[in-house]
Amino acid sequence: MNDNVVDASGMQMWNAMTLSFVKEKLTDKVTYLDLSTNHVSLECAEYLSKYIGRKDSSLIGLSLINCHLTVRASKVIFEAIGNSNLIEFYVDGNILPQEACEILAKSLQKNPPLEVLSLNGCNIASEGGVAIAQSLPSLTHLIHFRIESNNLFDPGACAIAKSIRNSTFQYLSVADNEIWLEGTNAIINEIACVPRVKSLDISYNTVDLEVVTAYIAKNQQFEELAISGCKIRIHQLPPFLDKIVNSNLKILIMDGFDQNILPVSWPKIHDKIFTQPDYFEQLCNIIQISQSLVDVRIGYLDPGQIMSMASAFSTLDRDVTLSIQDFGRTGNCWVAKFPNFELLSPTDMLKWNEAVTSPEAARNFGPLFAATKYKNFTLKSMDISAVSLNDQCASKMLMGMRNLNIDILDLSSNNFGDDIVEQLIQMCSSCKLRDMRLEKTRLSEIGLTNFLSFFADVKPECCPKELSFSVVSEDKNPFSVHGVFQILSQVLIQGVEIESLCLDGAITPRDVKIFVDELMRKPVIHELSIETDMTQDYSSPDPPIDQEILLQFKDACKSIHKLICKTEGCKMRDFKYPLLTEIFIYHDHEMMEMWQEIDAKVEQNLSKK
Repeated sequence: MNDNVVDASGMQMWNAMTLSFVKEKLTDKVTYLDLSTNHVSLECAEYLSKYIGRKDSSLIGLSLINCHLTVRASKVIFEAIGNSNLIEFYVDGNILPQEACEILAKSLQKNPPLEVLSLNGCNIASEGGVAIAQSLPSLTHLIHFRIESNNLFDPGACAIAKSIRNSTFQYLSVADNEIWLEGTNAIINEIACVPRVKSLDISYNTVDLEVVTAYIAKNQQFEELAISGCKIRIHQLPPFLDKIVNSNLKILIMDGFDQNILPVSWPKIHDKIFTQPDYFEQLCNIIQISQSLVDVRIGYLDPGQIMSMASAFSTLDRDVTLSIQDFGRTGNCWVAKFPNFELLSPTDMLKWNEAVTSPEAARNFGPLFAATKYKNFTLKSMDISAVSLNDQCASKMLMGMRNLNIDILDLSSNNFGDDIVEQLIQMCSSCKLRDMRLEKTRLSEIGLTNFLSFFADVKPECCPKELSFSVVSEDKNPFSVHGVFQILSQVLIQGVEIESLCLDGAITPRDVKIFVDELMRKPVIHELSIETDMTQDYSSPDPPIDQEILLQFKDACKSIHKLICKTEGCKMRDFKYPLLTEIFIYHDHEMMEMWQEIDAKVEQNLSKK
């Protein structure tokens, strides 16, 4: 740690603790002090103000983000700013009423050497914004001015516009200030007359893209534009995109456009503009033809579009970064890099929440997964659950996943059925999955039986160690043994080490007994969950109990007890069988005693985990 930098951000100290910390750490050698998230009281503010107001102060950077500043505390600090040597000042996330803004504005007129002034999220009203804007020409060293997420409205924006020609800042951010066309047009028209401005963020306001387009065409010095979440007239987008090609923009951020000018609000947008072929083609042309654009951020794209970009941009003569907001409708931002295609994920799993109804899109999940990294490591898990996958889409997806280094695959809650079994087998034999989740699909008992038969008869070594599936059967007889569990038993007889089984559907106590007996061969299982359709027959407050069925549950309970409590090496830590443990054990004393031992053993194993 640099002795000249004191970073207390995130320590969340209050009042006296913050003051004590500052008194101890703030020495003449300190050049940067970050007190973000700590409570700066009036007393602490007074101590800071005396220090930063000294002519010989070495402090050139001060961050007071989210410091719970009161009006009096902020006034004390702001009055000292004008006499300080500060080059960077961040006061984001504090409430600054008009009185505090006016004190700050008056202090700024003394022309401290500020190069960065950040006032984001301070609930600054338009009157306060006007006062601060009028002081900007006094700051002759200012480079970055940030006043995002306030309430400037058009009056505050127009005041900033009037100050632009006589100010020195090169980077301006007024995002999320509920500014309408009068304000945004005023800012853009003034910036057009000042070549020094390199960057503008007017996101989450209302903009006229024709005005923006004219400005970009006029100012070739302009490098960065952010218009995410802006209310726009959609017919202005194509000509805007056409003009971008000939600009010198390096960074373009434009996700989440809102086509609804009214109401006067900025709701979260379900962005899908660039999924439309015409707009997507324009986007690709911009990236391919532009000589300067290296960083682009847009909204949702489907897997097919991303992979088509990987192909189209493989011959680019420059490195380009494409940030994809709301990737897979997860709310996460993924980053694609070209020309050497690579996807960077913020999580260790590829999760997709949007319906996948196109086989063309489905077949791209494998290549997408293979190209993705998380913290420089390839992904191991994929969750494609509840996305309306039908047989055709699921088959295409599984074909593209062969030979992938994938550990967990969740395909649960989809619409595919038995037609994909062969593809499931082919993928499992090439990928050696550890965990496969197939519950709540349309796979029938026959389909599951065929799937498990592959591991029983051909390649037991390819069987996932963790399995989840639903048993769909027309046989509702509570005394039946379903074929899928006979095959599951055969898989276990082959020596397959099943560590987790999560089952639901048509499951009888005889089904449970037949595979639990075989789990004792290699008792590595640590999770067993059984949710049976029979539960609905016992949903009344005091359901009648058939004695023959009770005996079947007692036999199953004995097998479970033997597995968990008597089998050496069994480390069961998670056991769920609600119909047994919430209904039937209360009708047999011996079962109750066995359940108490089972429960105690599971808790013991869990504590040793």
